[in-house]
Amino acid sequence: MERTILFIDMAVAAALIFWLLFSYQKRRKEVQANYYLKLQKTIMNEHYMVLQEQIGLTRRLRHDLANHIQTMESLEQTGHTEARRRYEEQLKELYTILKADGFCGNYVLDAMVVRRIKQCTQRGVEFRTSLRTVDGAGIDQTDLMIAFYELMEYGTKRAEAGMQKSFCLAGNQKNGYLFLRLTCPASKGQTPRKLSQLLSIELSQTSSIAAKYEGEVRGEVKDGTETIFFTVKLGEEGKE
Repeated sequence: MERTILFIDMAVAAALIFWLLFSYQKRRKEVQANYYLKLQKTIMNEHYMVLQEQIGLTRRLRHDLANHIQTMESLEQTGHTEARRRYEEQLKELYTILKADGFCGNYVLDAMVVRRIKQCTQRGVEFRTSLRTVDGAGIDQTDLMIAFYELMEYGTKRAEAGMQKSFCLAGNQKNGYLFLRLTCPASKGQTPRKLSQLLSIELSQTSSIAAKYEGEVRGEVKDGTETIFFTVKLGEEGKE
């Protein structure tokens, strides 16, 4: 009789443990799904603001271009050939600077970076970039936007909390892979193990995206600096 009661108690306990584990996993999936939906909403709002700024920029560029053309035509018609040439050289120099400003050539991502730089400046943080040919061919545009957003948000938080109010996002794509590297101040007492645990929370969606494209997210801590590496495999059209 006692064995029967003990068996029933064990069975009930096992069923309870199973139910608790099932409930925990279900709740965890719900939390992750809600976070992903919230992040997508944030990205959509960010994309909308980016498009609004791009429209405004296009209008200003069109206006500036008309003024530049009018100025050069006026100089040419009045016989100021040398002045026109110098003016044209100045425009070429400006174009060269714009091409080398550290952006990646993906207009949506570039606009997100410009918007983040403005936000960081307002918050007293310096955001530097060194991005070269990061078009992310073969990778879903939304995935790229989410990865960029989470990395920039993480860098902003670390920079605001650190003594050195700056962070840098660098990137390139080569040999069929996209590489991003975020460098920012490390929190006090940061260790590789603590950083790994932190990234699994702060960059949860970026880590999922990396895994989706046969890549990874990993971090290093050295001399008070955190370096976060994001690597993903490009599609066929993204390979050199």
